[in-house]
This record gives sequence, structure tokens and C-alpha cells, in this order.
Amino acid sequence: MVKKILICVDGSKYGESCCRYGSWLAKRLKMGAEGLYVSSLLEYELSGITDLGGGYGLQPYHVLIENIQKVEETKGKAIGKRITKVMQDEGFLGANYEFKQRTGQLVDVIVEEEVNAELVVLGKRGKGMNLAKSHLGASMERVVRASKKPCFIASKDYRNIKRVLIAYDGGGSCVKAMDYLNKSGLLNDLDVYIVTAAEKEGDVEMAKKYLEQGTIVAKAGGHRLVRSELLRGIVEDEISEYIKKESIDLLIMGAYGHSRIRELIIGSTTTAMLQRCEVPALLFR
Repeated sequence: MVKKILICVDGSKYGESCCRYGSWLAKRLKMGAEGLYVSSLLEYELSGITDLGGGYGLQPYHVLIENIQKVEETKGKAIGKRITKVMQDEGFLGANYEFKQRTGQLVDVIVEEEVNAELVVLGKRGKGMNLAKSHLGASMERVVRASKKPCFIASKDYRNIKRVLIAYDGGGSCVKAMDYLNKSGLLNDLDVYIVTAAEKEGDVEMAKKYLEQGTIVAKAGGHRLVRSELLRGIVEDEISEYIKKESIDLLIMGAYGHSRIRELIIGSTTTAMLQRCEVPALLFR
């Protein structure tokens, strides 16, 4: 079966950005794309059973769920129509694009749908983006934890990708990322920057080895390597500042591990890193 880019949308501002980044990925990887909207009725079902089932009987509860399902179907069709228009404007027509609307728990559905996907694209935040602007979407973190595929975390506003920063620490997920990037050609003709960070004096020598290793691998892959640099200081602070200073358009890094760089994505410093960086991030496990 032909590989595809799985683009997750929820009707928020991030949906269009996800589509545009998804189309960018699909074009560079020469793949098709699939838009996915998931209707989750779990919150309504639980509250319905607790609040309505006992006080009013089950009949009103079932009517309520049926009405909610109809609203969700209508909403999904509207979202599908809108993002399909975006994808068509990006050149995706006919067999190379489809839209699906499914009902279920978001993470479970995405894990099922990603089986034939090369990458999963989702927004940094979702439909509640205007209620808590300083927070990341809880769904985004759950998907990254559960997904077995690389996850592209889209920023709210699309920007052309010309400069890419790879945060390299020598760990398994970073090695996997470099191997993928070298084989896929995703970064061909883009300016590539590689950084490693050392927070303590005792970390410097090991960080230098990682940086040298990452640089050798990147050159072997034929990337247009602009600069490799050792950063000194708190990882999330240094990387976010480097992104601003060098006008980076995309951050690539590992998603799991025990080192400070890889712990950024799922761990105590996740929020700090992704909140400060206004650019999208491509995460590998």
C-alpha cells in the first residue's frame, strides 16, 4: 500500500497550518495525504450517564447523544470540506488525497490510522487554543507518546521551510532521525544546522563527540550543512534562542530518552521548549 502523510485536524486555526505543512511533507517525500477528523463522544457519554441517566431516565440521554452525533457529523463534513479545499489549492486531487471522519478516542484512532502513514501531522494546540494560550494541547502530548511514527508538530501559522535545526545528542532516537533524513531526502536543498548542548562543564567533552558524530552523519547524507555548534547552558533556553538568532524554520529532535535534549518533548521541560519555539517540530522516537 502506498505510504501517506496523516494530517490530523480539529477545526481550529491549526488545522489549515497542519494541511499546508502536511502537503509540504507529502510533496517532498512524493507521497499522498489523508486528512483525519476524530469525533470523541466519551465526555458526553460519561456525563450523560451520571447526570441524566439517574435523574431523567435513559431515554433523554439517548436522544441527547443522537443529537450530539448529528452535530458532530455536520461539523466533520464542514471541516472536511474546508481542509479539502486547502489541500486542493496545494495540488492534492483525486487518488493522492482523501478525508476521513471517524468517531472514537483520538489517540486510539490515530494509532490505527497511522499504520499506513509515513508521518503524523498534528497541531501544537487545538480547538481550545484561545482559552489557555500559554498551554500546549493535551492531545498533542498523548499522541506523541502513543504514536510509533515520526510526529510533525505544526505551529499555528505556516511558514516556508528553508532552514532546519537538528538537535543531536547521540541517542537512539537521534540516530534514527538522521538515518531517516539521509535516506528520505526530506532535507535536500535546505540549509541544515546541527547543535548539541552542554549544561555543565563536565558535559562538554561528551557533547563535542556527539556534535562531531552528528556532523559526520549529516555530511555523509549529502545535506547542505551550514553550521554545527556546541551550545552552553540550559538546553531549552539555548535552543530556543538559537532558533530565533538563526531564523530557523523547523526543529528536528528525538522524542524520548534520558538525556536532557530528548526529555524536552515528553517530560518536565516539554512545555517550556515548545511554548518558546514558534516554529514546527519534527519528532522521532
